[in-house]
Amino acid sequence: MPRVSENGRVLGSIGVSKREINQISFRPDGKSFLTLANNRIREWDVRTRKRLWDIGSYNGMQRFFVSPNGKNIALEVEDWSSKYEFVDSGPHNLEIWDGYVGTRLACYKSFDFDDIVFSPDGDLMAIATLLDWQVWDLHSSIHRILVQPIQADARGLNLRKLGFSQNGKILIVLGWLQTEGHIEDLLLEWDISTGIEIKRIDLIGARRASDWSQIAFSPATRTFAFPCQNGSIAFLNAFDGTTLYTPEFTSKALACAFSPDGSMLVTTWRDSPARIFNTNSGQEICRLKKGGSHVKCAFSPLKEDPIIITGSDNGVVRIWDIKSILPV
Repeated sequence: MPRVSENGRVLGSIGVSKREINQISFRPDGKSFLTLANNRIREWDVRTRKRLWDIGSYNGMQRFFVSPNGKNIALEVEDWSSKYEFVDSGPHNLEIWDGYVGTRLACYKSFDFDDIVFSPDGDLMAIATLLDWQVWDLHSSIHRILVQPIQADARGLNLRKLGFSQNGKILIVLGWLQTEGHIEDLLLEWDISTGIEIKRIDLIGARRASDWSQIAFSPATRTFAFPCQNGSIAFLNAFDGTTLYTPEFTSKALACAFSPDGSMLVTTWRDSPARIFNTNSGQEICRLKKGGSHVKCAFSPLKEDPIIITGSDNGVVRIWDIKSILPV
């Protein structure tokens, strides 16, 4: 067992909120990042740690997705105006915002979905809804559906996590098929131009994700990573369906994020250090121990600048330089 390095160098910290950080995501240029906490999305400069932008605050903000070209931000927002008495939650709306100006471009009411992913060039947006998956053309019009929606629910197929191939021509989907009370996990691929299914792999015997919303995908290696119920991390190869597992831990990971080349994965754990794994071997290579409980994480998109950002349960974001603790 190789020695596990500890305590990466903290470049700085930011008190974002008094409440838990709900989400962190880098901008495509790696110079700034976005945080979601207490129903407010803000942008921060990595170097100066100053606040650059504030999308505002309103109830029901659930999560956001940033396009790789930075032009668009997709938001999932709970529609409190549609809530009824004695009902805990209302329908969710899909909002599209201008990623540079910070203005809302469109709002699609009662649009419940499981996942959104942008193509590598940012021109396409794939959505897994409760009933189907769709591909939208953002380059010409955010209202235009490029591929005829593929009905999933009618076949008992539930699509939960999406990923684009590096060339943007194939949509990789992780989901499950339910038949007569039996649930079977599946890995599927569709041709974007035709909407035709081109691959289906039955993941027989594979461990299930503990939280489908925290599955990460690396286009570089076409690999899914997700926390398992037994405390391990699974690396699922989308080419052939083979799965590599890390050792088991006493608790389940809360969030995962890949490095740009897909060779490393950072994970966060409540009341435990953030951990970084080698995705080829499943070995833990270092831990980020300072700062208490890390619950969210993001990897810088810049390959030459290995920086990780973690968000804590007390609203503090820490910026880590991990170059010195990575194996040579």
